[in-house]
Amino acid sequence: MSWTIIKTRGFHEYAISRLAETHAFLKLRPTTWQGTNVRYSLITPTLLRPSLERLCASIDAQSCRDWEHLIAVDTVINSAAERMLARIQHAQRVIWQCPRPHRNFGNTCRHAASLRAQGDYIFYLDDDIYLADENVLHVLECVTAAWAIFPMLLEGNRFFNDPPGYERTDTANFIVQRSLGTWPDIADYAADGNLVERLRREHSYQSLPDCRPLVVMPRMNFGDKWFPWGKLHNEFKLRKARVRSWGSRLKRRLRI
Repeated sequence: MSWTIIKTRGFHEYAISRLAETHAFLKLRPTTWQGTNVRYSLITPTLLRPSLERLCASIDAQSCRDWEHLIAVDTVINSAAERMLARIQHAQRVIWQCPRPHRNFGNTCRHAASLRAQGDYIFYLDDDIYLADENVLHVLECVTAAWAIFPMLLEGNRFFNDPPGYERTDTANFIVQRSLGTWPDIADYAADGNLVERLRREHSYQSLPDCRPLVVMPRMNFGDKWFPWGKLHNEFKLRKARVRSWGSRLKRRLRI
């Protein structure tokens, strides 16, 4: 097969074949993975942090094989990144690179990947977290609702809120049917909260309160390395969202 370039919704689609003898082993070619008839589309925007390998290992170890993993690279790919991408190759994993890195806090990557997804449910997994054990996807087979929430382990503490909502539900705290879970392509660090609020208003959900934590986040990450104002900007966005949410509730009560 000759090497060609494929464009998919503004992204170059990567399929990692094998480590070539030369350093430039990362080739652009059409992938053979179609992703049809799978239950889960696992979506990961990444800055190619070392923790991405841990996430991929936890996915590859799943006893349930009914998944596809879509990785959207949101940074420049250097030689070290190329070696990492070679190590995480998998027949059910597809990798893109965003032509305009660091746009909209990863929301552009999530949005493009959610449009590419073929699974029944979308599971958003950032590159600094990982699945708790090899049976996580088996546990989620009980989900039949439009979307579902479940516990996660956040900095060593169990994190779960029912009912879900803005600031009450993390990106990796839920799965959602593909037709309902398209990620908003907006310049908002708290886009996950916006998506959760929309789902809460428009669709019933399934709660798994007695479930063990399914996802582990070792520590909170505000993107300080890539955005020096990360924490300050995040706090500003949260306060702005609180005001917007309060205004929306007031309008509904006053029927404006």
